[in-house]
Amino acid sequence: FRALPIPSPRQAQGIVAAYDVTEDWSPILDRSALGGYFTATGTSGNAFKNAPIIGDFMAQLIEYVQGGGDQDSAPLAVKLPHTGTIFGSAAASRLRRPHQADTVMG
Repeated sequence: FRALPIPSPRQAQGIVAAYDVTEDWSPILDRSALGGYFTATGTSGNAFKNAPIIGDFMAQLIEYVQGGGDQDSAPLAVKLPHTGTIFGSAAASRLRRPHQADTVMG
């Protein structure tokens, strides 16, 4: 096991990390083209606050698709637990037409 370097205040340094975004700043929460694989990506760094609902949605999506549902022709609609709002998963489909967005606010 290698020792981690201790940062020095006398030397400039930085940290690099991946920041996953899509071209329209809207996440993709969908199955992939490769059977049995699903993706939740493009959250622009804010998924930590949405992680519980994204995880719940992804679990429902996986059950739907693996139970014979066709996400491409009949996208899953999920009632959100706290607001009762219906989330139509076509908005987060890998096949959706990206909307114009100039900011993370869409």
